[in-house]
Amino acid sequence: LKIPGSSGHPAPRLRPGLIGSGLSQGGAMSAPQRDLEARGQADEASGPADLEAGTVAPVAGEACAEAASGQQPPPAGAGEASADAGAAARKKAPLPVRVLCNLLCFILKLVVIIIVICVGIICLPFVCCCCFMYYRSQGRIVVLDGTKPPSLDDEAKDRINTSKNGTFAPRVEEFRNSASRTLTRTLSKYAGNRPSGNGIESSISAPLNSVTPWECSMKREYLKQARVKACEDASQSIPGHLIITLERERALQQTLACIGPARSIDLIAKGLKINFKDEAAVDAGGVTRDWFDSLGRSLMAEAERGDGHLMVLPDKTLAPRPYDERFSDLYAVGRLIGLAVWFGIPLPIPLGSVTCKFLLDEPISPVDLQRLDPDFVQFRVKPVLRPGGVGDLEEALGEPLTFMSAATELRAPKELCPGGEEKQVTEENKHEYLKLLCEHHLCGDMREQIKVLLDGFWDIFPKDLLTCSGITHRELALLISGYPSLDPEEWRRNTQVNSSDCGELMSWFWDMVTEMSTEDRAKLLHFATGSSRLPVSGFSGISPKFNISVEGDDIDHLPHAHTCGNQLVMPRYISKELLVEKMQVAISNDEGFGFA
Repeated sequence: LKIPGSSGHPAPRLRPGLIGSGLSQGGAMSAPQRDLEARGQADEASGPADLEAGTVAPVAGEACAEAASGQQPPPAGAGEASADAGAAARKKAPLPVRVLCNLLCFILKLVVIIIVICVGIICLPFVCCCCFMYYRSQGRIVVLDGTKPPSLDDEAKDRINTSKNGTFAPRVEEFRNSASRTLTRTLSKYAGNRPSGNGIESSISAPLNSVTPWECSMKREYLKQARVKACEDASQSIPGHLIITLERERALQQTLACIGPARSIDLIAKGLKINFKDEAAVDAGGVTRDWFDSLGRSLMAEAERGDGHLMVLPDKTLAPRPYDERFSDLYAVGRLIGLAVWFGIPLPIPLGSVTCKFLLDEPISPVDLQRLDPDFVQFRVKPVLRPGGVGDLEEALGEPLTFMSAATELRAPKELCPGGEEKQVTEENKHEYLKLLCEHHLCGDMREQIKVLLDGFWDIFPKDLLTCSGITHRELALLISGYPSLDPEEWRRNTQVNSSDCGELMSWFWDMVTEMSTEDRAKLLHFATGSSRLPVSGFSGISPKFNISVEGDDIDHLPHAHTCGNQLVMPRYISKELLVEKMQVAISNDEGFGFA
């Protein structure tokens, strides 16, 4: 046993064989005692080495102690095992073993690196394929800055000049005697029911009850897919996004200035984003709808003032203005109409059946002419169609009827054909006269303007694709302008209320909507969604669904909206009168965006 001494040196080791054996008195030793004495001497001999190392095998010490106390003999070889263990612990691993271990570690690291490289090589084509598919799905990005619009290049100038100098002759169905009965029935149907109102209230003059929204949407998708396939066949890539930056105060002028010179392939992108300068809105759909809506209202307002690119026809629909020399802008207006169809967002300009048939290159019927200008048909067409009508009209006019156009306040009569001033109308050629007269009445002084507008639209959707789609003029009018009427009951059925305990407030809200004028309903729809017109499928086609949230009790705040989510947010007003007052203020001052 180790007993620490006061001097720092270990105390001397006692011989286990002498403990309690009486040898101190000189007695003889037995055989077991001699064995113990020999082992003690061996331990004593190895003691200095153990002491120098500072360690002792505990198992051997315990065995010797137990043997000395006489409990049991020490296990055989305990001292040898202790010495061997101490010696092995003190010895270092030989050099070949260390070299072998390092070599194995290096080989293991090398194997891991090779495995990683192999996995990377195997996965690299898959990763590249995924990146390529993602890139193709996103496509390239086209950026147009309306604040710095590009000038017309030679290609754009040639395109517009070719369109302007091209010939345009509308196809008008011949006016036979049977058409007189059709005109009479049509006149009685539409008498006293002419469209009226401003740009927002004006409705599409063509009847809409025969249009199926689902079929109309399917034809639009066919048009888009056919256009994309035509571009792929021509090795042209459709952009992933079209981004247009504008100033709100000059949105119409800057829009026409930047989309006119652009390539048509750059306009028909998969997505469209509008950025208004100095507005913090992030366009997730609401700003784009507001852009189309504001452009449509600007075009209508200019037409009503008499200084725009379009003019108001007798049926309150729009057509190109005669003698307007801004052909590049008219070309851009045609493209804008096509983009409204491409992106599926209404452009609120009223287009009649005549203009839509021009866009589809369809013949104009007597019914279309009757709808466009009932007075012209009543006083210039119907009298000639009657048996003996040429003579009766000549008697009323007091002069012979020749192949000259009808004079108006804005234009003097012109020859309908070479030598028309001398060519007299008879019962035999009166149908030819009526056909030429109606063609001139439709587009006599604006053939160039109509041709440029049509070519701009056909630049987005070529004529052959429109013909193959089977789309009708009524369906095209809805795809361009959307539904003009807003039914409060249908609106209510397709509205989601996100708040609870607001039944009375919702009742006041729908009473207010029912009592609103058509214009105020359109303003409310524009305030909440960014568009004053409905898509082809009506309120059910609004995506996301129109929804209302009631938040806060501060009745001094005005309602606000999240147009990208088609959400109207109102405080919990305490009376219907207060709701109506705050809503009128809100919808009357909804120009621009903070955050949308």
